Amino acid sequence: MFNAHAQRSVSENNTNPIVPRATMCDNLTTCTILRECPRMSTASKVTFGLCCSVSVGIIGYVHYKQAYDREQLHLGVMRDIERRERRKVQNVYILQQQAELTKELRKGMTTVQETNT
Repeated sequence: MFNAHAQRSVSENNTNPIVPRATMCDNLTTCTILRECPRMSTASKVTFGLCCSVSVGIIGYVHYKQAYDREQLHLGVMRDIERRERRKVQNVYILQQQAELTKELRKGMTTVQETNT
């Protein structure tokens, strides 16, 4: 009751109206809070600035790390594709060698059969 009367008399005189603390710095951005908010001490401004800087740094690092991880995943897929192609070429080479060995073996078997008969 006493508080309401005191607020009314101060607002009627228009000298130093009582402004709630929350509305005093509502529309200010972070940079202007650090410069213009009269109720913040220097230590609290420094702490607030450091917290904001660390937060921005963490967010930046997370975005960088996410992009880096995505790039590494993509490179892993590309390495797998290259590995498959190398295996395919190697398998074709081995198959050709086996086909040549089979031909030589059949020629050798036919010559052995001809000599036996």
